Amino acid sequence: MSTTDRNIFVQAVLDLYLGLPHSAARRPSRNDRRLAEHLFERRVPLKIVRAAMLLAIARRSQRPIDAPPLTPIRSLYYFTPVIDELLTSPADQPSSITSSSTFNTSSPDQIDLMVILIRFLMAADISLGASLISAPGLG
Repeated sequence: MSTTDRNIFVQAVLDLYLGLPHSAARRPSRNDRRLAEHLFERRVPLKIVRAAMLLAIARRSQRPIDAPPLTPIRSLYYFTPVIDELLTSPADQPSSITSSSTFNTSSPDQIDLMVILIRFLMAADISLGASLISAPGLG
């Protein structure tokens, strides 16, 4: 893949990260950029990165009301375990994705909604713009 493809992917990952509600980052660190480049080198699909970010944020939101608040996310590395989890979990078996999560099991509707969302994101070919549509392997 070309340098242009790499730059587009890296920027898309960093833009996703900076746009998250629980992120303290206002601009990416060198380590964030290096991780995004490493994800490109590993050929991790952008939709997996996006799904991992959404799943991690959803899990953070499922904490008990009386639990102390979590500190803001300060690094893109926060999402690497979830990215790896999604890469090793078959898309057609979402129960394996939620089995180790911190979802509130007293609310099966929330779990079902998240499973549907993750399955959709893993199966869909959603792009962040026309440049990603034309860049092979980035969607």
